[in-house]
Amino acid sequence: MRIKLCNVDLLREYLSILAIIGIPFGFFSNLLIINDNNRKIWIGSFIIIMIILYLIVFYKANKISKLKFNINNNRIKIYYGDIFKENGLKVIPFNEYFDTHVDNNIIAKNSLNGKFIIENKLDTSILDNEIESKLNSEKYELVNRNVGKKKKYEIGNTIEVNGEYALTAFTKFDEYNRAYLTKVDYVSFLLRFWKNIDKIYNQRNIVIPLIGSGISRVEGNMKLQDYLEQILNSIKLSGISIPHDCEIKIVLHESVRSYINLYKIKTLYKGES
Repeated sequence: MRIKLCNVDLLREYLSILAIIGIPFGFFSNLLIINDNNRKIWIGSFIIIMIILYLIVFYKANKISKLKFNINNNRIKIYYGDIFKENGLKVIPFNEYFDTHVDNNIIAKNSLNGKFIIENKLDTSILDNEIESKLNSEKYELVNRNVGKKKKYEIGNTIEVNGEYALTAFTKFDEYNRAYLTKVDYVSFLLRFWKNIDKIYNQRNIVIPLIGSGISRVEGNMKLQDYLEQILNSIKLSGISIPHDCEIKIVLHESVRSYINLYKIKTLYKGES
């Protein structure tokens, strides 16, 4: 997301830098004997330096593509990439039925869970058996649907499959098999998700996408930036604590770059870019 020239956080950072360089500038200007003509040049040079400095700060803010910082002593990294190429326990959001049939109706081929099934060339009958086995002790509601699975689980339920993936029940489905969610649902999901991921991550890096970025029917007018901020806030609220040699990685797809303000996140969490 392009940062505006008049961004408050940007101005605050710029003024803090200006305060540092302004002290020696003023000191040396007092030491020098400056006539009126030279004084104008001196002041003009300082103004030009101020403008150039602000443009540098502005440019760097707009070029941020990765961040690292801590939340509750948990090491957090945010960057753009391909979640399937990452090492660690990779989180894949599913619907509340854990459907696996990729038909561009229940599951779209270009969705993250669609790619998970297609790119890994998974036998869905084997995957379904593993999902059923892992969810054996979880409560569910039987729903008479025309297509798809019948067992509906609570959002936030999370299971490990294939040794390196965590499938999580994220979206709700209406009677027309359309995914939807409310803002309250999203917050509730995140808190349950962290509680369940804490049980299965087994001292590995936790790699998550921008959960919610593929949902168009979200009540509450949430933007992609809101999803990222809610994820980070939920880490703080969840109380999850991972070892210092592990990280929580939030891998953003390139398609969301123009909608995400990493400079704001850097400012909020005092991150390093």
